[in-house]
Amino acid sequence: MQLIFQSVNQKRGGGDVIDKNFLNTNFEDILKKHDEKIAKLEKLEKDKQKRNFKDTVMKGNLIDNLWKSILEGVFDEAYLKEKFNGVEWEKNKSIENIIDNKKRKKYKFDVIKENEILNSGKYPVISQGDDYINGYSTNEEKLFKGEFPLLAFGDHTFNIKYIDFEFIPSGDGLKNLYFIKNINYKYVYYFIYMQKGEIEGYQRHFKILKSLKIPIPYKNGYPDTETQQEIVAILEKAFIYYQRMKNKAESNQKYLQNMRKGILTNIFETANLLSNQK
Repeated sequence: MQLIFQSVNQKRGGGDVIDKNFLNTNFEDILKKHDEKIAKLEKLEKDKQKRNFKDTVMKGNLIDNLWKSILEGVFDEAYLKEKFNGVEWEKNKSIENIIDNKKRKKYKFDVIKENEILNSGKYPVISQGDDYINGYSTNEEKLFKGEFPLLAFGDHTFNIKYIDFEFIPSGDGLKNLYFIKNINYKYVYYFIYMQKGEIEGYQRHFKILKSLKIPIPYKNGYPDTETQQEIVAILEKAFIYYQRMKNKAESNQKYLQNMRKGILTNIFETANLLSNQK
């Protein structure tokens, strides 16, 4: 599995990936350029060059690669040293070294079974599935009674979820994650999220997760909370643009699906008409 601290182009091999130089510019400028790419693709669709549009936008390759590139770029060693000049970095620290195991044991998940999950209810249910919320329940006895925030990690799926609200856990593969003092939970969340897709196949992922090396900023011998928060702010700002472009792509996907359905209907109607004329 490839980890961080390589250039973006080394990891991605070029294409639509953002080059390291993007890190020295304003995020609005960078993401505006990708907005322009989306607009060009929409024009191609209007000009009936739908295949190009479908392959790049409907599959989400361009947009998802953009988001992954931003994550990799912000956690890149060269960028961190340049952006946060004077900050000490512990780049060989494993996630296992920042986990608070006492708190993990104290607030173990008391899960409900999958067949107990409802379509509606008072409390959201969190499992290791792809959806952020996987259903609802009214079972107050199973309500999580630990501290917030925390991260929920899927041992089978490598899905990671940041949680700061009341919920009911579901699934034996769901792991709770608490960290030592002065560790920003969203900082670790984004780092773990970046790793998804690098790990293939069905396997237990918690052991792999704990071995990941995460760059931790330090000041006066302690994790630097201000620098972590500044990096989180950069990523959350970029995430807003990512979501906006994702929504735009999904909207156009629905349009193309409806248009394709109409074309197929016309084809079948024409075929029936010709058949009846024989």
